[in-house]
Amino acid sequence: MFEAWTAPLRQRLQERGAEEETFGVRTGSASLTLATTGTLHARSGWEGALHFLGVGCVPDEKVEAIRVGLQPHVERDVCGGCGMCVTLCGNDGIRHNGHVAVVKPEACLACGDCLAECYLGALKFPAGGSKALIERIAISAAGVVGASTGLLAIVFLLQGPRRRLASDAHHVPQADLGILAGIDPVAVDQAAADLIAEASGRTLQELSGCPENPLELMDQAQRFGAGSRRYDLLRHDPGRLGC
Repeated sequence: MFEAWTAPLRQRLQERGAEEETFGVRTGSASLTLATTGTLHARSGWEGALHFLGVGCVPDEKVEAIRVGLQPHVERDVCGGCGMCVTLCGNDGIRHNGHVAVVKPEACLACGDCLAECYLGALKFPAGGSKALIERIAISAAGVVGASTGLLAIVFLLQGPRRRLASDAHHVPQADLGILAGIDPVAVDQAAADLIAEASGRTLQELSGCPENPLELMDQAQRFGAGSRRYDLLRHDPGRLGC
């Protein structure tokens, strides 16, 4: 049911032969329902509804525009040539030249997974890059929201948010928090952040290690008209719903 969790929604629709008009992002002629898992990330801080909208619900050229100028570089004097970043990258964005790692600009997604995994700290991003990335994602998400006639955002907080790293060394064990659903993606992400902080006793920034405050994404998205950080949380007991 939720095949779009790990791939851009537009790509999945195209694979199924769906017409572009049914997507609603360009034409504004249809509603949009998204379902994604909440994930802590060292670069963007929080990957929930807004991240999915800004990156997963736009054409490839839009994603390229978001990442341009924000890709990492390798400090060759620091790199030990272990190849862990090459193994980790699922988009073939880094290669090994026989001595050190080399970023491939044409394939790098500027996601930051390699940065979090490099134990030598040889991978670096441009100064202010994380903040710029968060702002671009917020602008993109607001564009998708504005182009759709209605939206339902579903974020799964099951088994705790996890960073998508090869070693999973930064995973913070956490109890299941349930499923969030709402028509305002900013409010849904804000509620997720608050629930995680309440359950863990730590902020998203502390959990993710993101250099920027992950709540900045909600601030920027609100600023560009994607929704509001204010919300009313209505709790439902699965037992009472017959689940």
